[in-house]
Amino acid sequence: MTHARDLAALARTTSSVAELNKLDGFTGVVADLNYAKDLKATGVTNTEFDHLDGVTSNLQTQLGVTDKSSLFTAANGFTGTTLKSYAFNGLMFVWFGGYFPSTPANGTTIWNISNTGGYRPVELTLFPTSSFEGDTAQFVKFNTDGTVQIESPLNLSNGALYLTVNGWYRYA
Repeated sequence: MTHARDLAALARTTSSVAELNKLDGFTGVVADLNYAKDLKATGVTNTEFDHLDGVTSNLQTQLGVTDKSSLFTAANGFTGTTLKSYAFNGLMFVWFGGYFPSTPANGTTIWNISNTGGYRPVELTLFPTSSFEGDTAQFVKFNTDGTVQIESPLNLSNGALYLTVNGWYRYA
């Protein structure tokens, strides 16, 4: 009886013998096949997929990249700020943007870096700046005492001074 039912089910199958042979030995479920199809559609190559072998968690965590943005505090009216800071293997990557309501004095501290954990620069480090409507500064100094200062600000918009900075410094 079971054999007859299996033959009847097989008779209703629209798959070719070649298609069925491709599935020979497959032990997964339909969702596994759909996932593989969707993954291929994203353009992930076999090589890229193979590079993931052994990855057990977030890659940034496995590489030791840690978010240290909370160590930075805006100072002296530097507002509208966004800052991201990541530590990795003795290097700190910092990106921030913000503005002063008017042109600050040369040497004005715009950020303070907490001394918690030894993440201050080990040497004076200068970062270039870019900004909005031609506003700029000669550079931003990351000092070993944890102060971040703006040098030679130039406000071409005749309003608020907008500033964007990103770069790396070495910490202890």
